[in-house]
Amino acid sequence: MNNEEMSFKLQSRFADNGGLNFFFINKFLSPGNYKPIYKSEIMAAQNGVFAWKTCSALTSEMCNEDPDREIKIEFYKS
Repeated sequence: MNNEEMSFKLQSRFADNGGLNFFFINKFLSPGNYKPIYKSEIMAAQNGVFAWKTCSALTSEMCNEDPDREIKIEFYKS
């Protein structure tokens, strides 16, 4: 089993910077079928920018050792 880790530092500006936002990182299982593997903290924009803490996930958890496997990041407003 591979213990390599990937780290993500996500920032974004949205058309509507009000409210609280969070995101999910999802791994691909089959066409149209994804499994959430990480949920970010819920936060408000600072100076119009959402900047989440760095998050990490093992590559074995994200892609089952297939470096070409798709991941999906979805943003939500709380």
